[in-house]
Amino acid sequence: MSPVRVSRATWIIWIAASTVVSCIHPMSPQAPIPTVASGRSRDFQIAVRGSAVWPAKDLRITFLHVAQDSRCPVGGMCGWAGNAVLQMSANGTPFSIRVGPAGPASDPPAVVEQDGFRYDILRLEPLATVGTGPVDPASYAVLIRVTALP
Repeated sequence: MSPVRVSRATWIIWIAASTVVSCIHPMSPQAPIPTVASGRSRDFQIAVRGSAVWPAKDLRITFLHVAQDSRCPVGGMCGWAGNAVLQMSANGTPFSIRVGPAGPASDPPAVVEQDGFRYDILRLEPLATVGTGPVDPASYAVLIRVTALP
């Protein structure tokens, strides 16, 4: 049996299509934000080095900084969507949380449960843009969903 031959044009189309699909990031500004049950969950938009307070639950969440950001830039051709690692704290207790798909086994989780709350990152902005260089660390903002666990 002879090997199957694939034309160069077919390979180029396959590589281009897979690159475009891999750069669609679940945390992009176009991604819809899932709905939540009222009362148990709240969404907070927090700028880097800023805090948000949920008085009814006696909770203060602080977005300390972005430790790592390898997300595919807008206009980029990437082999995978990349991810970002955020350093946060809840009532002074620090935790790391990941935005985007898992990378190395040492990556932090995408969802953190701590001290009776669940933390989900819905969006991290901005994304870098090809040709403009890296994101200014002071410009980050996170949209985080906090759910009080039963």
